[in-house]
Amino acid sequence: ITSYRPNLWWFGSVFCVSSLLQAFVPSMANGDGRTQCLLLEMIITIELVLQAHFRPWKFDQNNLLKVFMNIAYLVILFLGAFSAEVSDDIGVDRSLEFSSGLLICVFVCVL
Repeated sequence: ITSYRPNLWWFGSVFCVSSLLQAFVPSMANGDGRTQCLLLEMIITIELVLQAHFRPWKFDQNNLLKVFMNIAYLVILFLGAFSAEVSDDIGVDRSLEFSSGLLICVFVCVL
């Protein structure tokens, strides 16, 4: 709580919920690597947008570091989606198109 701005004391719960959802991804999409990457990208994108909008940390350097870390995670997940195993080929092209569009939108909106 002491690391956040006083009016955004509740933002710690956003990080906790995000971490919880990220921990559940392997059990939600068991055996389909691209779906797991896509779910993680969506969770991290939501956290990134909230982070960039509210800027909850007291120091701006911490806010920028968290934003750039989330962008780096998104790039790694995007690249990992190409080498991930899938259980079937239905919707593979759509998931990669959605993932590419999501990554481009994040770069345009945040930067």
